[in-house]
Amino acid sequence: MNKKEAIAYAKITLDYMQSSKYKGKLNPKAFEIEMKQCFKLYTKDVAKIIANIL
Repeated sequence: MNKKEAIAYAKITLDYMQSSKYKGKLNPKAFEIEMKQCFKLYTKDVAKIIANIL
């Protein structure tokens, strides 16, 4: 994984956690858990597309 892909995954996760759909707390441990879910849900191709948009 390169830097752009990592940033894209982090942005996807943070956007979700800041949305009204997320009911948990914003903290580093919760972010780690949600990042792991993000890796499972989105392929590298999707991350690359988002990274190119950023």
